[in-house]
Amino acid sequence: IYTHFTSPIRRYADIIVHRLLAVAIGTDTTYPDLTDKHKLAELCKNLNFRHKMAQYAQRASIAFHTQLFFKNKGEVSEEAYILFVRKNAIVVLIPKYGLEGTVFFEEKARTNERLVFNDEIPSLTIE
Repeated sequence: IYTHFTSPIRRYADIIVHRLLAVAIGTDTTYPDLTDKHKLAELCKNLNFRHKMAQYAQRASIAFHTQLFFKNKGEVSEEAYILFVRKNAIVVLIPKYGLEGTVFFEEKARTNERLVFNDEIPSLTIE
């Protein structure tokens, strides 16, 4: 089992680990429910859910503030690197901003051009 210890004030999961260790070595009997496998499983399920929700909130916050940052910049032209080629898109990295994203291609019915994906290389060619 891997765990790390930080300030228990900030991390409820660490408090639970501290309490589990105290119960396991017999120095604390205040939390007997921690020895109940079903209650402990429910507690862990709740901790994992809360952790996942915190991650989603953090990602949403980053996306929101990134959008605010670029909102008033207008059109931006920066160097980007292609990380991965797909059949209908490329994944690019813009180092200056630390952004990675997918650029999807849409074939227009009114043009004679089409995208040809080569799975062996992989590459996309406009013909």
